[in-house]
Amino acid sequence: MSSGTNKKSMRRRFKADLKFSFIFGMVFWITALILYAFVFVFIYSSLRQDTRTGIHVRMLGYWAIDKSGGIDSLKDNIDVNMILSDELSFFVRISDEFNNTIVLETPERWISFDFSKLEKVTPKPGSYVLLKSQSLDFILETGCIRLSDGNYLQVGMGDENRRRVMELLSGSFMLAFIILIAVSLVLGFFVASRFLRPIRDLEEAVADVISTGKIESRIVERKGAGELDELIVSFNRMLQKIEDLVVGMKGALDTVAHDLRTPLTRFRMVSEKALSRRDFGTDENAADEYRTALEQAVVESETVLRMMTLLMDISEAETGTLKLDKVEFCPLEKIREIIDVYELAAEDSGISLELQEPVYGGALVADPDRFRQAAGNLIDNAVKYGRRGGHVLIGIAADEKWVSVRVEDDGIGIAESDLPEIWKRLYRGKSSRDGLGLGLSLVNAIMKAHGGGVSVDSGSGRGSVFTIKFPAEAL
Repeated sequence: MSSGTNKKSMRRRFKADLKFSFIFGMVFWITALILYAFVFVFIYSSLRQDTRTGIHVRMLGYWAIDKSGGIDSLKDNIDVNMILSDELSFFVRISDEFNNTIVLETPERWISFDFSKLEKVTPKPGSYVLLKSQSLDFILETGCIRLSDGNYLQVGMGDENRRRVMELLSGSFMLAFIILIAVSLVLGFFVASRFLRPIRDLEEAVADVISTGKIESRIVERKGAGELDELIVSFNRMLQKIEDLVVGMKGALDTVAHDLRTPLTRFRMVSEKALSRRDFGTDENAADEYRTALEQAVVESETVLRMMTLLMDISEAETGTLKLDKVEFCPLEKIREIIDVYELAAEDSGISLELQEPVYGGALVADPDRFRQAAGNLIDNAVKYGRRGGHVLIGIAADEKWVSVRVEDDGIGIAESDLPEIWKRLYRGKSSRDGLGLGLSLVNAIMKAHGGGVSVDSGSGRGSVFTIKFPAEAL
């Protein structure tokens, strides 16, 4: 099956390359034909003009002789020229005013031409008459001029040399054109294979994803600035984005499947225990127990819902699909609101919440709700793991690039071995007391969604310092 598919794919590629190379070659062929036509017309016109110039020069020479010596001197000169001429490549005819032939001197090899046609056509000075032969494959071109005594002088020359040159030109072009066809096909096939390679790679990648369902494969990116190369880069980025989304969804589902077992099991046990009671009418405490069971069920359901919400937020942030409603606000005001929320819990533990001077009181462009979540999680952890009777210092600073929020506590700290793991979902260190293990994962995800970052400096027994940084954007 795979072998048949590969052969079919190879045939399809070959046809595509052949079609592209044919189109590529057609451009060269049409260009060559147009160039040949232009050169042919130019050379033919130049040679014909040379022939007519030669005829005209010879006619003017005979006209001058007739002007100075008369018709007899002209006849003698024509005879001498005919004898002395090596090529005998012209003829001379003199006719009277009624176009009757007086003198006709022609080379013997031109005897097959019908010179009587000249008596049927009225001579017109400045015009040319063409004579054809039944046995020779060239024509005679005849010019005319009027002599001073009223007679007409006609001189004709053959286009034999012109035809020979044009035949040589045509033969050379045909040979060059055949070579051009072969070279253009080979070159076009080579160019097609290179030009269509990104499209083929793209096709293979798509076919592989469709047939296997795997999106880990990537197309090799070539160095270049072509549109097709940019298409490959964009396609790889799209695959990476899809893979991130799928991995994020898979991770969220795995987490949900694993960590929702405990609250759901407790929810079921409490409900089954309440439903298993049979003493509704005899036990006065049954109502209280049912109320307690329902309260526990509500607590567990809230835990499940909160975990689901946090997991979805983390997955969206990690895959770049978390929607941020960025506005300009004062981070100091938000921090004060968070302090008010946690102040009562901090007092119960004997912990003081303090703003560390100097405090940045300017503006920040970010999602205020997500800002409250990130900063609130850090302050909540600081209060939760802080030392009784200790303090939590909160600082806000800004520079040209970042607006930073710093949360420092003097609590139990985090072991160095746990530091790389605290950003993972549902991770709980040895010192963890309660919670879902999603708070720091959510903080990390929110900061990535904003284009910022989060860092920690901690150690066992010496407290922790968490810092989140938001880009100092402008509206």
